[in-house]
Amino acid sequence: MKRIAVLLPWALLLLCGACALAGENYVDVEFPLGNEKYVGPKLKPSKGEETTPAPEGLRDRALALVGKGRVVRVKPKKKKGGRWHELRVEGDEGRFDVEFDAKGKLREIEFKSHEGLDEKPGRMILPGGLKAIPPAKVPGPVTEASKRLFGENPPMGVWEAKCAAGTRYFLMGETDAGMLTAAYTATGRLRAAGDPDEMIEEGGRKKTLRSIDPGDRIEPRFPVKKAVEEIEKTLARTTSFRFIVMGDTRSNFKVYRAVMKSIAARKPLFTLVTGDLVAKGTHREFQEYFRPPLEEHGGYALLPVVGNHDLGKACLGYENLFGEGARVYRVRGAGCLFVVLDNCSRDAGSIPWNRQLEMADRWMTEAAGDRKFVLIHKPPSCVAKWAYHAMKPGQSRPFCALMTKHEVDHVFAGHIHAYSTAVHQGVTYTVTGGGGAPLHPYFGPEGAIFHYLVFDVEGGKVKGFGVKLVRGSKEEEDF
Repeated sequence: MKRIAVLLPWALLLLCGACALAGENYVDVEFPLGNEKYVGPKLKPSKGEETTPAPEGLRDRALALVGKGRVVRVKPKKKKGGRWHELRVEGDEGRFDVEFDAKGKLREIEFKSHEGLDEKPGRMILPGGLKAIPPAKVPGPVTEASKRLFGENPPMGVWEAKCAAGTRYFLMGETDAGMLTAAYTATGRLRAAGDPDEMIEEGGRKKTLRSIDPGDRIEPRFPVKKAVEEIEKTLARTTSFRFIVMGDTRSNFKVYRAVMKSIAARKPLFTLVTGDLVAKGTHREFQEYFRPPLEEHGGYALLPVVGNHDLGKACLGYENLFGEGARVYRVRGAGCLFVVLDNCSRDAGSIPWNRQLEMADRWMTEAAGDRKFVLIHKPPSCVAKWAYHAMKPGQSRPFCALMTKHEVDHVFAGHIHAYSTAVHQGVTYTVTGGGGAPLHPYFGPEGAIFHYLVFDVEGGKVKGFGVKLVRGSKEEEDF
């Protein structure tokens, strides 16, 4: 395997870090957990069902076509040549916009996944990716799903297509609105529908999702898979251990280095970082910004969460430091389960959000009697005070429902650069994003702090406290 020649000016970097710290020392101060304060702009009520009622029957028909979800918006539209209604349906995979004409006949369906990928008429098929196939080659789930749109009538045209989101099956047939073509996944999920000619246009997207050239990979310095194995071996021999949670270490080397040094002094078994480790996600940042303090003040395993700032070149820098399998994984032992999920990445190596929730559901079911801790980067918008900088509602709602279903002990997130806590549907949620990124002001003086959180597990009981870093005098040790 080809390796990148990595030039790391360690001495210069650490010298610069030391210079930056001169006259600006940090000392750590413990504080009790909990900060429910919110002092930001007036909170808007959460979005519920549609405020404009849908014409009779359209709501149920939209849900029947696209599957499970909830209608969050009904928008009457008018343009030269006609009127129609657009119903927005949010589900566990993403957002559908379903259009019906004035007579209630389906006009078009567009889909946008939680990972940000659009599937719409004329924009789906990669150049040269369309080929006609006989109806017999259509997967059974697709044939069954298409009956909701075409009834028992056999399709008049069938294609298999390579699309940016993967293989899609396009079926053309007669509906109550005339001829339509619909696109399905191999499992029978409807993705788009519309004018037959527009649907099968090629070249709407010029390139595939970002991917990594295997030759760009290097041997990971801190492989997560190995760290998980070592942690689980240790947990198999003990019921007492310490873990630490922090987040958003980007953009301020002196604070990040101070946090890492302070953490090392508290000797955790492992530390979890809730994402945004670096500012732009480049390979060089991970190697020259994030790596040196970890090597200088290590001695414990580090378990990362991928954040939106870590996504440079399909997570090349992130995975070059932590290896493959470092975006969605679990750690189990000593009566505890830790689940790490990825609600940020969109490249070819990412796992769809609904699939991640299925994995988490299975893991937590298998560990029914364990204490459960879940780590994400973007917090849930179900907590109103975080909604300004959080997961979208269609992504957040099924996540929070799953956390409540399994009575998760604690959910940790980053993304918001502050310390803030909330209880939602019986589950404790904490935002911890005080590892160096610019602080948010909306959560009071107790929230706008550089900090990390310490938890001690002993005999099935968990006790925790926070540690904030404050500027000390020149005589005090510089953390």
